[in-house]
Amino acid sequence: MSSSMNGKRSSLLGESGGCPAGYGRIQNDLENVKISRNERERIDEQDGVNLMVETNGLSYGDYLQLNKILSAQICQSELHGKLVHDEHLFIVIHQAYELWFKQVIFEIDSIRTVFMKTKIEEAEMLEINK
Repeated sequence: MSSSMNGKRSSLLGESGGCPAGYGRIQNDLENVKISRNERERIDEQDGVNLMVETNGLSYGDYLQLNKILSAQICQSELHGKLVHDEHLFIVIHQAYELWFKQVIFEIDSIRTVFMKTKIEEAEMLEINK
C-alpha cells in the first residue's frame, strides 16, 4: 500500500521496495555505544535484526531473494504519470501464476528424468537435500 506525499509515493516497503522485515537494512546508531552482549541481543531482537546475517549465515530474505521479488512490480501506468490502482494487483497475481507454471514445468522435467532411467530407485523418490 502506498500513499502520495508531496508528489512522491511512500511505501511501507521502504525506499528500495524490498523486504518489509528489514533484510539488508542499515544498523541503527547503537553500534558505537558500549552495551553488554545480552543487552545488544535483546535490542537486536526487538529491533528486528536478522541474527543469521550477523553470524554470516544465509538469511530467509537472501535465500528467497526477496529484494528482487518484491521490487519486480512496476506499474506501467505510474511510469506514464497516472497510476491505475488495480494494476499492482494484476501484476502480483500474474507473476504468481508464472511462478506456479515454472514449478509445474520443473516437476514435469523431474518426472521425465526419472522415467528415462532404466531402473527407478524408489528410495530416491523422497530424497531431501542434505
